[in-house]
Amino acid sequence: MRGIAAKDQSPTSSRRQPAPSASRVALELDSGIHLHYVDPRMFGRFRLVAHARFEQLPEIAALGPDPLADGIDPAALRTRLAGLRTPIKAALLDQTLLAGVGNIQASESLFRAAIDPRRPGQTLTGPEVKRLAAAILESIHFTLDDFAAVPATRGVHFFSGALDEKPRVDYLTTLQYLGFSYHVV
Repeated sequence: MRGIAAKDQSPTSSRRQPAPSASRVALELDSGIHLHYVDPRMFGRFRLVAHARFEQLPEIAALGPDPLADGIDPAALRTRLAGLRTPIKAALLDQTLLAGVGNIQASESLFRAAIDPRRPGQTLTGPEVKRLAAAILESIHFTLDDFAAVPATRGVHFFSGALDEKPRVDYLTTLQYLGFSYHVV
């Protein structure tokens, strides 16, 4: 599983903890917390963006709407699917259609909506697309609730919080990538 893991390495921490297996990038924040980008199969990418102007990156600008942040407009989704001959599951995996829907979410959503994943996207009716949109959101919320219920083990914690909470501000002091350390001044 790909994701971000945090370990408390602050001076008040009792001992230095090893990096999680498959940690590809380690970020040390000024609070002493180390963030690790964990990607065992190396499918993901990690990129530092000057002045956090993510919207200017072509790969970010090409993403479709985020189901959690933007919701899913069934009419707009149906319009996008109308021209697709590809199977609906393959269409859902296309991040320009809906951002963040991966293999598990696509499969689970199609099961919940009782739609055959092999059907061409253009064959879905209005009511089926509406059911699918609701099923995608249900599946994502179910997954997030499920992960939130898992107790942290071995000092590793995943960041979580309500979407409307203001995130805690911390500053990057050290970046470690492939064994090289870069100190931010």
